[in-house]
Amino acid sequence: GRGGGTFVASAKVDRDLSRIVGVPSLLRDQGYTAGSRVVSVAVALAEADAAVALGLGPEDFVVDLVRIRLADGAPISLERAVIPAHLVPGLPERSLSGSLYELLDREFGIRPAEALEQIEVIAAGESEASILDIEPGAPLVQVHRTTVDAEGRAFEYSRDLFRADRTRISVRVQGSPSSEKARLRGRVVEPIPRRPS
Repeated sequence: GRGGGTFVASAKVDRDLSRIVGVPSLLRDQGYTAGSRVVSVAVALAEADAAVALGLGPEDFVVDLVRIRLADGAPISLERAVIPAHLVPGLPERSLSGSLYELLDREFGIRPAEALEQIEVIAAGESEASILDIEPGAPLVQVHRTTVDAEGRAFEYSRDLFRADRTRISVRVQGSPSSEKARLRGRVVEPIPRRPS
């Protein structure tokens, strides 16, 4: 980082896209000490992209939360989460330094059931570079996420920026049951007898 610290190549946070989990839990599961700094929290009218993702109208309000996530005291990501204000009355007055998903579950009964995440690599701007202690133009892994509950109600629209030098993306996939290997599993295959020459 620009502060003079160095990270060994293996010290990367594994961002597993196969499950919906908050960054603090993700870090703790991998042996890191998780931390957060709240940059800002506000109640405001939903911006156009958030309103579309959350199914809100132009007069609907959202809670807009920006935080820095820390792994062993070093900045790992900058996240912005937008949540419909009517679902979370009083959220800005709560302690927001821990897991947002755990807080939403405990205080408002909101649990994530499914999320759509879109990932791309972008270059860090001046302000993101300053916050994440990297050089301007350094690569960031950007994750846009829309999260819904068990009723299919969208309750979170977020944008996370992870330091690319400290992040690895993982996805667990399952093979299709129609694959050749699956079709052959359990079948008895008889050898074709050779014809006498």
